[in-house]
Amino acid sequence: MNEKKIAKITALMDQLYCFSPQKVASYMKRIPYMAEKGLDELIKTLEAALKEQNRMIKTWIKREPKFAKRLTTFVDETTDNLTKEYEKEEKSSAENILSELD
Repeated sequence: MNEKKIAKITALMDQLYCFSPQKVASYMKRIPYMAEKGLDELIKTLEAALKEQNRMIKTWIKREPKFAKRLTTFVDETTDNLTKEYEKEEKSSAENILSELD
């Protein structure tokens, strides 16, 4: 499995606001089982979604100047939630592995 592709997918998903922390964490569990071609297609789809998201954000900021401040608050909160969710998933995975070894 190409680690660079997985890192790119993770970064793209973190930047897309349509994914909740729980969805990102659960989806990332399945990525190691995807075929190489599937990873390439997923990257293309996520890149297109990110481009469209950024275009929409620029449009919203032009229409509503206060939107930028609200978006910043949302991004900060989402980042915190994603970090907590990743940490929880990592801990849970580690505990599952340890329990299987016992």
